[in-house]
Amino acid sequence: MLPNPAHQNNVLDKLFYPSSITVVGASSNTQKVGNIVLRNILDSGYKGALYPVNPSTQTILDLKCYSNIASLPGTPDLAVVAIPSTGVNKLLEELSEKNIRNIVIFSAGYKEIGPEGVLLEKQLLESAKLYDLNILGPNCLGFVNNSHNLNATFGKVNAPQGPLNFISQSGAIASSFFDWAAECDLGFNQFITLGNKTVLSENNILEYWLSKFYMQYSQDFFESAKLPSKLSPIGMYLESIVNGQEFVKLVSRITPFNPVFILKPGKTEQSKKAMQSHTGALAGEDNVLETALSTANVIRCQGMEDMFDYSKAFSWSYVPSGNNVAIISNAGGPAVITSDFVAENGLNLVDLSDDTKKLLTTQLPRAASILNPVDVLGDALADRYKIALTSVLEDSAVDSVILILTPQVMTQAEQTAQLIGNLAHHYKKPIFCAFVGGAQVEHAIKLLDQYKVPSFSYPGRAVNCLAQLSNWALRANTMRDNLLNEQVTSIFVSKPKINFDTATSILEQAMSRQAPALTSVESSLLLSSIDLFTPPIKVVENSQHAVDFVANHGWPVVLKLSSEGLLHKSDVGGVITNIRSTKELAYGYEAILGSKRKLIDSTGDNLIEVVIQKQVEDGLELIIGVKKDPNFGAVLMFGAG
Repeated sequence: MLPNPAHQNNVLDKLFYPSSITVVGASSNTQKVGNIVLRNILDSGYKGALYPVNPSTQTILDLKCYSNIASLPGTPDLAVVAIPSTGVNKLLEELSEKNIRNIVIFSAGYKEIGPEGVLLEKQLLESAKLYDLNILGPNCLGFVNNSHNLNATFGKVNAPQGPLNFISQSGAIASSFFDWAAECDLGFNQFITLGNKTVLSENNILEYWLSKFYMQYSQDFFESAKLPSKLSPIGMYLESIVNGQEFVKLVSRITPFNPVFILKPGKTEQSKKAMQSHTGALAGEDNVLETALSTANVIRCQGMEDMFDYSKAFSWSYVPSGNNVAIISNAGGPAVITSDFVAENGLNLVDLSDDTKKLLTTQLPRAASILNPVDVLGDALADRYKIALTSVLEDSAVDSVILILTPQVMTQAEQTAQLIGNLAHHYKKPIFCAFVGGAQVEHAIKLLDQYKVPSFSYPGRAVNCLAQLSNWALRANTMRDNLLNEQVTSIFVSKPKINFDTATSILEQAMSRQAPALTSVESSLLLSSIDLFTPPIKVVENSQHAVDFVANHGWPVVLKLSSEGLLHKSDVGGVITNIRSTKELAYGYEAILGSKRKLIDSTGDNLIEVVIQKQVEDGLELIIGVKKDPNFGAVLMFGAG
């Protein structure tokens, strides 16, 4: 059994909020990981004690260096490991002797490289169990905790503190995110990379965050129906999910109050192979993942641009109260294109109120469009944008605004960005901007970033983000209502009468003969044992047995072939339905015997049986199937049959 440190939040607090850190493999060489992480910790403003370990030198970066773990003063809360993978398992023993339980391992060379690495990782896991260690990695970039002034990675991080929390299984994606976030001034709270996640997985981190940050949202809601106007989203890049059922349970406790979005590759066989060589990740079926995410109200990113866009939009935007959208633009073409995007994404291009249209009529030029989209014309200065934006934000029918600006001769991009920033935080309605262009709008986009107003290069990306946020908010409302109903009502459901002995016996017999599937009779008996009605069924060895069955159960009946390997009976003439007379029964029995003989000749399957079953006249025909997914466990497929 894996260590489950997420239940011991004081222990994980020491990992992510350490008062003392040792860097094992610290180096004076500025090109070495052990030097880079040491400098990053210092440069991030970390206030705790820092102990480099390297037997070959006495000082690194003006810090006293220790020759080994045993010589460290006291017990550091966290060990950051930057040595080759072949030396890690011996190091874990030394760390445990010093009672150091929280460890970040940068080292690569584990299951991602093949059999030799698989063995090393197995040994690492055994050590983690033996010594009760919390290990982040191996093959990871480390983590950033901006609320603790700590950059424990070997990446360059300049992003400020912010509401976003992020988990990434890829260090390279984390590095790209850090650079992009610094460019657009997007802050985050914690960014944790998992690597091969041998011990600590996304579920451990989510459970820790739930108790540390996100439980308060549900407590505030149940105590006072209070919801924040701004969000604290969670983003994830995962190549595999360790325990899908646990993952869904955890995120379902977060998504009623804050959005969770995930970029999860693995839709194609090619990407699954690539992931296996990257982090050794095993992927399940994508349609199972899609259903699980939808059930939990988790937003699926279609690519890296979605992941970056959602990080900005969900961190900065106010929560839309509905899906009614107004468009404001200084160009007709982009406004029309955006109208299509709005409709295609399930948003509503709302009719503006009569009062709003009257106000726009009196204050905008005659050539301007006062309908939705509102066209302020190509010669619009910042003040005309202000008139239009203020008017639609005042309209109670408008839940959010898409604002488009194209750089024309008279356009005041910077002044427009400033007024948008001021109005956005005054009205507290979502405003998603698309300043479309290059150098002429570059500074204005920087201003929008400073005001924390989501902006995008193209209107389609703005609409996509707004649609995802609106859909999340709508489903979150339903989830919160369900939580309230669970608190005030009790639902009494009669428990099914399950015969576990019969069910277990049927399954054990099938497994003992390595059957690929149950026979028709076994399937019916299994369903009956768990208190589900099935029509009477019987194996018949001659036509008289069939006649006797009808005498007991009546017409109509079905004759069919049954064998554990025969899954598509109709394709081989193995089903005859709607038998309503003795003559039809006799004819049908001979026909089904003929199909049986042909099937035995072609397959060699001498276990094929003829069964008779009462035919159900009315009702909806359904199909139910169950399979085991490597990430989500038992998965039920249900639909019209």
